[in-house]
Amino acid sequence: MANQKVITTVKKSTMTKEMELSALLSAVKALKKHNIEKDAARVIKQDFDKTYGGQWHCVVGRQFGCYVSHYQREFIYFYANSVAVMLFRTADDPGLDFGESLD
Repeated sequence: MANQKVITTVKKSTMTKEMELSALLSAVKALKKHNIEKDAARVIKQDFDKTYGGQWHCVVGRQFGCYVSHYQREFIYFYANSVAVMLFRTADDPGLDFGESLD
């Protein structure tokens, strides 16, 4: 994606608009710099660990299924062109998290 225009499409989010924008910008930056999806995921995760604290997890790829638990208002699933990105922060306390599936 280094030289091509990147179009982002949010499919599901519990984040604030500000946090969503941060996720989209981080992903575009990472995907333009890294051709390997796991490297892009690492950059996005590290951006969110540093900016928002806690344990963030990021999955980047063209095809995957999932069901994850996360804090309220800290989950986003979106596309950057044809690449899917899922970013979420996990909770240690089962009473604080909520499940998400990508259906």
